[in-house]
Amino acid sequence: MNLTTLIKKALLVSAFFYACAAPMALASCVMPATIQAAKLLRISDGDTLKLLGGTSVRLLGLNTPELASKGRPAQPLAEDATEVLRGLLGEQLFLVDGDLSKDRYGRRLSHVFSSSGHSAEEVLLEKGLGFFIGSDPTTGMADCLRLAEERARHGKRGVWGERYWSPMGFDSPKIRAGFVVLEGRIDRVERSRKATWIETEGDVVLRVDDSERHRFSADWWQHLEGQRVLVKAWVVDRKGRQGKHKRWLVRLMYPDMLVRLN
Repeated sequence: MNLTTLIKKALLVSAFFYACAAPMALASCVMPATIQAAKLLRISDGDTLKLLGGTSVRLLGLNTPELASKGRPAQPLAEDATEVLRGLLGEQLFLVDGDLSKDRYGRRLSHVFSSSGHSAEEVLLEKGLGFFIGSDPTTGMADCLRLAEERARHGKRGVWGERYWSPMGFDSPKIRAGFVVLEGRIDRVERSRKATWIETEGDVVLRVDDSERHRFSADWWQHLEGQRVLVKAWVVDRKGRQGKHKRWLVRLMYPDMLVRLN
């Protein structure tokens, strides 16, 4: 075997191993063994789809910008997220359920994988086309999805570079009801009979219900007071309600809805 032939074989072997390794470097979410096959009927938006048979599925742990609806304009990057999901998923897909079977709208809550084994949530988060809300410990998906969002956030991709989604301070007069990104310092943590309340430096209070506390490790609560944090969550306006309380209420359902910044 001459030298030219040896070099060609070496290049072919190198190319083979690069081709095999490259997707792994880009995709850290591995499809679990416990999956359920399903057929896609249509994509509704960036985080919702409908299966053949009529079941609506909400992508577990992900929130993407909202499309135009009921006279409201589309939020920035909503159409981008929808098109990316539509391009990723074919007729065959696979589902991984969490510990909650449905959301409050009756939609099935599942992590979704394409027929080629790519996590739909990871692809969207990596591109900055959504926010990681959290995943149940039983799915084993939280770490890889958290890393995907971190890479997008540090790279200022998608929502992390879009002015509309810039974090607002806990004392900002621009806070609005609905899904927002907030930033500021935690003042104190208090327990009540059915929940834990996390008081901020502004007019926002965070609540972790006891029914969802099992998702939060003991370490998560350590040294929370005084921390500067980023919160990705739905905000409820309590203005006009009786009693002395802060105006804006955030329900933390998953620990990844709060990110420590220092």
